[in-house]
Amino acid sequence: MDARLVNDGIADIIARLKWIKYIRFSCDQIQQIEAIENAAALLMERGIRPYRLFVYLLVTSDIENAVYRVERLKQLKTISIYAQSEQNPARGITPNAAQKEFSRRYIYGNYYKKETWAQFCERTNFKP
Repeated sequence: MDARLVNDGIADIIARLKWIKYIRFSCDQIQQIEAIENAAALLMERGIRPYRLFVYLLVTSDIENAVYRVERLKQLKTISIYAQSEQNPARGITPNAAQKEFSRRYIYGNYYKKETWAQFCERTNFKP
């Protein structure tokens, strides 16, 4: 779901849905963070705790952009993040080593909850 579409009315509807375990949003660009934060606040007012929010994060070759988005989203505490490296073989876009490490080990391994990307790289001796 696009978090930019969540307003009071939509938040009311989502709060009444008991069959949905996770409310899923995507955060492919920095501009979407504020909308996710706003949606989280509206849902929190209606009893939806942040642990029920699941955010898909596109990891492009600009790793620092993804790092910034993760650090901002971490402020929502218990949300879940799933990162996917950008790939489009038809356009010749393949993930580089840093994208793979970021999405597969740092995010999927839940290290993002305990440390920053820089700390992770230092601890694992990964050179982005």
